[in-house]
Order: sequence, then C-alpha cells, then structure tokens
Amino acid sequence: MEQNEFELKEIQNTNPSAVNTAMKYGLMAGVSLILITVLFYVLNYMPKGAVNMFPYLIIGGFIIYGCIEYRENECGGFLSYGSAVKTGVLIALFASIIMAAYTYIFYQFIDPAYVNVILNAQEEALVEKNLSQEMIDVQMDMVKKFMTPMYLALFTVFGFVIFGLIISLITSIFVRKEKPFFDPNR
Repeated sequence: MEQNEFELKEIQNTNPSAVNTAMKYGLMAGVSLILITVLFYVLNYMPKGAVNMFPYLIIGGFIIYGCIEYRENECGGFLSYGSAVKTGVLIALFASIIMAAYTYIFYQFIDPAYVNVILNAQEEALVEKNLSQEMIDVQMDMVKKFMTPMYLALFTVFGFVIFGLIISLITSIFVRKEKPFFDPNR
C-alpha cells in the first residue's frame, strides 16, 4: 500500500498545476493594468498610436516571466510547449478577469460619462481617416451599441485572452525546455 502512495505522490510532483502560478502572475498583471489605466485617467490622457500597445506589453511580460518561473520553480527546470501555452493563456485569463471587473465598476459606477470621452476620441480618429460623414455616423452608431459597461468588460476578457493565446504560442517556443527522453539520473 505504501508503494502505491509513493507512486501517486511521484506522479503528482512531476505534473504540477499551472493554476497557482497563473493566478499569481495574472493578479500582478491585472493590478498593473489597473494602475496604468488609473494613471492615464488621472492625467486625462487618451492613449493613441503605439501607447495603445502598452497594456499588451505588460501582459506579454507577465506571461513570459510567469512561464519561466513556473518552469524553474514548479517543473524542475523543464516545461513542454503545451504547458507553457496553457500557463500563458491562464495568466492572461486571470489578468483579464481582474481588468474586466475594474472596467465594469469604472464605467458603471465611477465615471459612466467617460464613455463619451472614448466615443469622441473614436469619432476624431474616423475624421482623421477622411471618411465621409455618413460613414462616420454609421460606424459611430455601431460603436455606441457596444459601449455599455458589460460589453466593455466582456471585450476586455475576450481581447486579452486572445492576445494571451497569440503571445503564448510565440513565446512558448523560447520558454519551453523539454525533459530529455532518456533521463541520465535514473
């Protein structure tokens, strides 16, 4: 009976769960994203151009660092490509849930009128593209339908998870470290 318990413990230790690491780094990424968002709001700064990529760089950085820590501290220095992708997507998922909760609370309770600031910025961007007023009106009507706190929160989760998947698929190529087929230590 003791031999079976030992074998079970050995199996559990060779395949640790990525959830704890993903929750830790997802929380850190989510809080970082909220802090950046609050900073932009306090400074009354509407990100444009390359600055719009800043939240994605934060998520990407936490995905890379979280996968490396998971590989080194939980998996004995080895991590398969699939496990790295899974860990990265989980980090993005947890970060997006935190950010979506903040987004919902912000647009529902803190500053519901801020939606108009975003709509005005969107309309200015369309005007800069030299679109006709009719095309601008059609696009703005479509955008306005989705500018509710719930839709914004759902788009936050969807966008960050999709981005997390793409980043994880790419970075896992470099983060993975396969265990040798023939282990010389056995």
